[in-house]
Amino acid sequence: TKVRLQYYRHLAVEDGVFDQAKVSVNGTEVFKNFVSADENGGVNHVDKEWIFQDVDLSPFEASGKVKIKFDLTSDQGLALGGWTVDDVCVVRIVETPLPGTEDDGGGCCSSSGAPAGSLLLGLATMGLVIRRRRRT
Repeated sequence: TKVRLQYYRHLAVEDGVFDQAKVSVNGTEVFKNFVSADENGGVNHVDKEWIFQDVDLSPFEASGKVKIKFDLTSDQGLALGGWTVDDVCVVRIVETPLPGTEDDGGGCCSSSGAPAGSLLLGLATMGLVIRRRRRT
């Protein structure tokens, strides 16, 4: 199986020297905002639109459980928007052959003339994960 964390984010924080926005899975950091080498910072992270994030959870799900943490540590200086997270989901992708197709175990190098079930499943899944625009 393949397990993924998928979400949309709108993140607005100061440089990582001052503000730290992180996502961790089972205690392992999988995302953090940029930290400048200069102690004065200067590279703020401000998403201009909703950003789709897709994180592979397969290495973390061996126990059958995952703990996902969105974290923000901020100083008392400049106040930006922080985390805004929407449409958070954990997706398990199971590869099954399409009815009427023969699974010869050949993977992407299969000599079969029929398209691989996993390819069509992936395309169908992408078609279902279309974000609806919000009206303001």
